[in-house]
Amino acid sequence: SPASPLTINGTDPLITFENGESPHWQVGFENTQSDRFVFYDNNASAYRMVIDSSGNVGIGTNSPASKLHISGNSDISDEDCQLIIDDVDGSAGSRIPSIQFRSVTGGTTTNQGRIRATDTQGMILSGSSAQGDDLVVQAGNVGIGTTAPTANLVVTQSGSTPTSGFSSSQWQGCFVNTGTTT
Repeated sequence: SPASPLTINGTDPLITFENGESPHWQVGFENTQSDRFVFYDNNASAYRMVIDSSGNVGIGTNSPASKLHISGNSDISDEDCQLIIDDVDGSAGSRIPSIQFRSVTGGTTTNQGRIRATDTQGMILSGSSAQGDDLVVQAGNVGIGTTAPTANLVVTQSGSTPTSGFSSSQWQGCFVNTGTTT
């Protein structure tokens, strides 16, 4: 008797979706391929998504090497190797999707860093657990210690106006191009 209302049994139990007489998609378990769950596109003869026996998910790859492994070919199009995160909240200032990096040790979660968009088509990199705006890239300008860089490179000390923030001995090995030859 079946173990549930629908039981599919076999060496590689797959559900096949057809359009007329030709199969288009197959979804199911491939026992002969290292115990993995697959979404197979018959028209393209390609695995579109694979979940392996370790729980790794592969999109565009048959052998995912991590919890989420996306593989594509940017020579085909930029979108073929792209991860898109949509923030659908349309209120002003809230369109800031991000990727968060955290560590969880002994039940304690610590924020390690973040890559975040801004509401003005920029990017913020944060490498501290405080999630401050450590590096801001916006409209071709780079800011360190500021959320709104107004020049090619703006370095600001906390709570002050733009300044180098370095003593003359700390500038050793740095190059500043002022646009003049004198």
